[in-house]
This record gives sequence, structure tokens and C-alpha cells, in this order.
Amino acid sequence: QLILDAVPFMEFALPAFARRHDLETAQGKAQAAEDLLPLITATTNAFEQEQHLRMLAVLLGVSKEMLEASIGRPRAVGPARRQQTAGRGRPRAASVSPLLAGRSDFLEDYVLALLLNQPELRERAQTLAPERFHRTENREVYISWQRCSTIDELRLSLDDSLNEHIDHLSDIPMEPADRRSHETALDQSLRRLEERYLQELQEGLLATGDSTVPPPRELEEAIVGVNTRLKELYTTRADS
Repeated sequence: QLILDAVPFMEFALPAFARRHDLETAQGKAQAAEDLLPLITATTNAFEQEQHLRMLAVLLGVSKEMLEASIGRPRAVGPARRQQTAGRGRPRAASVSPLLAGRSDFLEDYVLALLLNQPELRERAQTLAPERFHRTENREVYISWQRCSTIDELRLSLDDSLNEHIDHLSDIPMEPADRRSHETALDQSLRRLEERYLQELQEGLLATGDSTVPPPRELEEAIVGVNTRLKELYTTRADS
């Protein structure tokens, strides 16, 4: 009777996995979407994918359109598609930004908010390259922040048009925590920025090659180097 009354796997799995995250926050919703995306894309039936995507949107409390803006439109993965994508690494991470009204990249904003609100974290971000930021305003803020010691000094060094963005970054709520917790939060966020950058670099390198012939040695070495770095980051995330 238990078997006969059992709910379909996805109807059980989606809520069960989603509850592992704080769905009251945009970052928690994005992490849940990222974890559940492989389950949805593993479904080869396009109609079932559509149903599961709608179910996930309801669980996260967002519209289906907003969810698709965050994770991209899933595709059914048939045998041909699996062969094409073999060896291309993990699916791209879900973007937190579409889950926040009007903000395009919460991960970047959160990193800058930590750095602005917690000056003692400055040394931990010294190796962060400006190219890791997608948004132009975040990149400009970060470059100027590297040369400034206070928020007031940062405001003076930037164009007046960025004052509203600085206000937004300063107003991002920080949970009360000790320095160790802030350091952990920053390290995890920096690792996600690096993963995103490497995944995009990996996709670009793979797209430049001709799949019908072996890649040139220089391209092969570049791909291997990116894959190795990604593997190190995934291992670090698993260990933490």
C-alpha cells in the first residue's frame, strides 16, 4: 500500500532538497535552484521538465519567468546532447540576481557589502581580480575600494552617479556574527565568484575549438588548466 500511495520521485525530491536552504533569502533560493537544476535537466521529457520547473518556482515563491532568468531554460538531455556536453563540467550556477527585484547580481553586491561593512576583511580579498565582477558599477567600486580606506573616501573617488549604488551596498543587511563567520562568508562568496568566472572561461575555450579535430596544444593546455582549477574549487567547497 505504501508503494501504491507513494508520490512520484520529483514531487518528493524537489520539496525535500529545497527545504535544506533558507528560502526566505534570495541567496538561499538561488542555492536551492542551483542544487535542484541537475534533477530537472536529467528528465528527458520536455513536458515533465516544464512541470518540474513550475513546481520549483512555486516552492521558491517566484514566477517561472524569474526562475528561468536565474538558471536558464533547462533542456532535455538526450543521448546526442549528452555526447555533445560530455566533459564540459557542471551546469552553470544559478544567478541570485533575478531573484531580487531590480538587482542584477546579488553575489557581487554581497561581496562588496562585506568588504565595505567589515574593513578587517580587506586582506582576504587582495587576490580578487576586478574581472570577476560582471557589473560595471561593481567593478568600478571594487577598483576604487582597493585604493581607499573608508567609505567616505570611496564616495569621493567615484562618480556621483554611483552614490546610489554605494547606498544600496551599505544597506545590505549583515547578520550579527563574529569575525570568523564573516571571514567564512567572504571566502565562500569569493570562491563562487571564481567558479563562475572559470565556468564561463571554460565555456569560451570549448566554443573556440573544432569538435571534429583534436584541439591545438595551447588550447588543450588552457582547457586542462581551467578544469584543474575548477576541480580544486569543487573539492574545497565539498571539504568545507
